[in-house]
Amino acid sequence: MIVDLLRNDLGRVCETGSIHVPRLMDVESYATVHTMVSTIRGKKQPKMSPVDCVRAAFPGGSMTRAPKLRSMELLVAIKNSSRGGGG
Repeated sequence: MIVDLLRNDLGRVCETGSIHVPRLMDVESYATVHTMVSTIRGKKQPKMSPVDCVRAAFPGGSMTRAPKLRSMELLVAIKNSSRGGGG
C-alpha cells in the first residue's frame, strides 16, 4: 500500500506510463537492523520543477500512511487558525 501511495504522488509530476518499481520490498541488512526497501522511479514532466516534485511527494505516504490530499483537506477543515511560520 505504501508503494501505491508513493506511485500516486509521483504520478502528479511524472510522465504518464513512466513510473516503475525496480525494487519492491528488498531486504537491506545493517549491523543492528534489517529493513524492507522499495524504489519507485518515474520521468519528470518537462513542465514540472524540482520544487513541484518535492511538493507532490511531501509528506510521503511512507511517513503518514494516509492519502495525503484527503488528510490535508481534513486538517484544513478542522483547524481553528493558522499555525504561522513556526509550524
